[in-house]
Parts: sequence; structure tokens; C-alpha cells
Amino acid sequence: MMPPVVLYQASLPPDQKEASHIIEYPQAKEEAFDFIEEWIATHYRDPQKVFQLRNKETGTIIVKAVTLYPVPGRMRVAPYTLIVRIKDKKSMLTFVMHPDPGAHPSNAYPAAVSMPNILAEFREIAKDIENSLKKGRVDDF
Repeated sequence: MMPPVVLYQASLPPDQKEASHIIEYPQAKEEAFDFIEEWIATHYRDPQKVFQLRNKETGTIIVKAVTLYPVPGRMRVAPYTLIVRIKDKKSMLTFVMHPDPGAHPSNAYPAAVSMPNILAEFREIAKDIENSLKKGRVDDF
């Protein structure tokens, strides 16, 4: 079942732990796949660990990673999965939040106050991938 498409959503309802972004570009599926794969390889610290699936035939890339966000006195981990479904001229990027395995179950997910920053980071990832595809190159800095 496909997740609902949400274009640049500002915040997540408390029971929703995912957000999707549609990006558009001029490339066909195969070329877009290569660009997105390269973008991930150059923008994640350890690409061999984050890549969970790369299937060019189906146009699917799955990445498991974490982002950090501040809480008073320290940083917290927010694990997520990025699912990229690639087609000719457009892709859907779905970010799925996971509970922090080191946190108590009552606060395993980021607090509502932290979600706008995390969602902004996800939006930036989607926009950067889209801009790279439109420019026809991946900027790694």
C-alpha cells in the first residue's frame, strides 16, 4: 500500500510518522536512478551502511539512516528510512520515522516541538536531490 502523498508538509500529526515529497526532473528513470544513487553516496557519511536496497529495474532505493536533533542538554537520535520510488521525470521520496532504540517507549519519537526541524531537513534533502537532477550534476559540498 502506497503512503499518502504530502507535498512539503509543515508538521506531522502525532500519530503519523512519515512524510512524502514528489520531485520532478527531465531525466528518464534509469538516469534519474543513477543521479539519486550518486547523491546518496556523496551526502551520507557511510553509504555502504545506509543503502538497504538498490533496484534499478523497479526504480527503488531504500536508505536507513539517522538524523540528530537538540533537546535540552544533549542531542537525540531520530532514526528514519528513506524510500525512493523513481519513474521517468518524477520520483516520490518517503521519509518514515522510527523510534529511538535507546529511548524510553514514552518518548521514543521526537517531541512535537522538534518535528518541524526534522521535517525541514527532509524537505531540504528532497529539494537538493531535485535541484541536482535539474542541473544534471550532483554537488557534493
